[in-house]
Amino acid sequence: MSDYSVTYVGREKTPVIVFDDFFWSADELKQVAPEEKAFAAAPAGGYPGVRAPLPPLYIKSVLETLEPIMRNVYGFSPGISESGHYGLYSLVSTPERYLSKLQRVPHFDTKLDHYYAVLHYLSDGEHGGTGFFRHIPTGFERINASRYPLFVEAAKRHMDQFGVPESKYVKETNDHFELIHSIPYKQGRMLLYPGNLLHSGLINPSADINSDPTSGRLTANIFINFQ
Repeated sequence: MSDYSVTYVGREKTPVIVFDDFFWSADELKQVAPEEKAFAAAPAGGYPGVRAPLPPLYIKSVLETLEPIMRNVYGFSPGISESGHYGLYSLVSTPERYLSKLQRVPHFDTKLDHYYAVLHYLSDGEHGGTGFFRHIPTGFERINASRYPLFVEAAKRHMDQFGVPESKYVKETNDHFELIHSIPYKQGRMLLYPGNLLHSGLINPSADINSDPTSGRLTANIFINFQ
């Protein structure tokens, strides 16, 4: 089993699990990525790029490795079990001038409490990492069902007062979100974190906006729900 570390992020001390060299070779996984023409655009307003399915064997291997670690780190009760998952290769490809409002701010994947995101950095070279954020008006770092209405109201009030965010990727603290932790991009590194933790790719427009899987910011993403 690959070695891992746990970082407790922010005031809420949310565990983020980091494997610095996951046992599945990043080079191997990159080599079996489909050609650029097989990638398709994500739904409008969501992921700012293109995606393609991951190999099922890789997903199965990752889930078998991670589940006991997740149960230990996140303290699952015995009755909780996996209820679904899916996995995708991802490439950032949207120029900043075309970003939707929601693509200009940190996001969360779900309001569910036991939904987790796996992010595996596959490319070599210099690419932007991943940042975790605190919503300054509310102090929230995770957005669950009970917090969601307060979060949406505060976000709307902020935009009404200050205008929509500038059309660029968020990479640092601004007047609405505070960057509380970042994990640099390194080939082979894998992150695991709750999907309701506010996060964003720290995208470098000059190096990361590229739909070519041989040279772009290629990642493997798996989303897992437990209930």
